[in-house]
Amino acid sequence: MSNITKQPHYVYRKYLKPWTQQKKIYCLSNNKKIFLTNIMNIGKENYFYEFKLCTDKEIEMGKYFAKNSCDSLMHIYEKLNRELKEAYNISNSTTKNEIIEFARQSEEKYFNCMVEDRLKQTLNLLYKEDFSFLENEINSMQFFHAITEQYCRTKKIKENTNKMCLELNDPDIRGNNIWFLIRHSIAFKIGLSLFQEKYQVCLLKNENCNFITSDQPVINFHSDFDGIPTEFELYYPISPSLALMVSKQEKYLDKNVITIDDDEAIKWNDLIAKLSYNQIYSHKKELLEKYIIK
Repeated sequence: MSNITKQPHYVYRKYLKPWTQQKKIYCLSNNKKIFLTNIMNIGKENYFYEFKLCTDKEIEMGKYFAKNSCDSLMHIYEKLNRELKEAYNISNSTTKNEIIEFARQSEEKYFNCMVEDRLKQTLNLLYKEDFSFLENEINSMQFFHAITEQYCRTKKIKENTNKMCLELNDPDIRGNNIWFLIRHSIAFKIGLSLFQEKYQVCLLKNENCNFITSDQPVINFHSDFDGIPTEFELYYPISPSLALMVSKQEKYLDKNVITIDDDEAIKWNDLIAKLSYNQIYSHKKELLEKYIIK
């Protein structure tokens, strides 16, 4: 198990490459300090996707979220939980540790890699302003699922899940334990809804390359992450010059690429910065300086 990913990234590393220069990217951390760093050093956390042993109540909550949408995932969830539970009763420490390490890497290896592969294929087309993937139903569904998975897989969403569970005031329900299933279930349901309701997909283009991004790169621009929004539309900067919109607003309908001026790009940057967790990124240091709190 020596190849386990101990510091998985919750922001897809290859996604950040368009903002790099000589493999470096500018990062503003906690609105305090800007530094130049490698993309390997940001948007990550030790054992971020670790699968943990769940209580019976957590299993039941998982079933509630997975109902009628992610039943097959629920079976995997329960199987992993059984095997992890059995591992703690194994006297052979080597075998026990191997099973625990497998649980730590299972989601990163078997779920996130699949989503990132789908994002990679779509992003490579969008960089060329190619929307042909939407012409095929399967490819279109996979695109909506991949983008909502990225929306749900971050530190900010994980913290909100923990907050929700703490408000239940039940020691047998912990956000870190059920986040695995909740986020996949929510991502699947949101992605399917966007597909079925035929949301428009278009690109915003800024010729001066003024878009920034963050550790919460996909945002619902109707949300402040403190409550349940009544509307759902996504904004996702994909390079310094291009940002993806998933919307039902009339101004975005029947348009593939919309060129916007610097002032509008900065307004979107302000929203990305506001809804970030604690890091925002750019290829230009000056674009981050306005967000420093002195």
